[in-house]
Amino acid sequence: MDQGPPTYLCSPGHGNAHGKQGVSHLYDRKRQHCGLIFCTRETESLSGSGCQREFTLVSTYNANGGEHPGLQSVEGSIKLFDHRPFGWSEQERIVNALLIEWDNDVADRVTVALIHSTAWEEACPQRKYIRLG
Repeated sequence: MDQGPPTYLCSPGHGNAHGKQGVSHLYDRKRQHCGLIFCTRETESLSGSGCQREFTLVSTYNANGGEHPGLQSVEGSIKLFDHRPFGWSEQERIVNALLIEWDNDVADRVTVALIHSTAWEEACPQRKYIRLG
């Protein structure tokens, strides 16, 4: 997966905001917008500084067939994914994922992401045990 430039949910220019929090679109191998990743200084690039990074599934949820509302910024709504390639029905799910960075055999938390379940499955996830530091 790859990411686009950030969209800020809030920034110091917005009333009562003490910092800025952004999200970036996540793109699958076909360059389709499949989710959002929360931006931190460490997420300027998914590849990091030569470190091995990967997403791990934390949980999944669905909206019982209702439309997922996405996120809200002071400028308006931010779509969670592109609805053309990624539909939304009772069977569709959203993956709550954690971006981790490996330090030998221990993984450190970097940030969180929301990913459409179809894109998650198409990325061929593997089951393994992870020791978080």
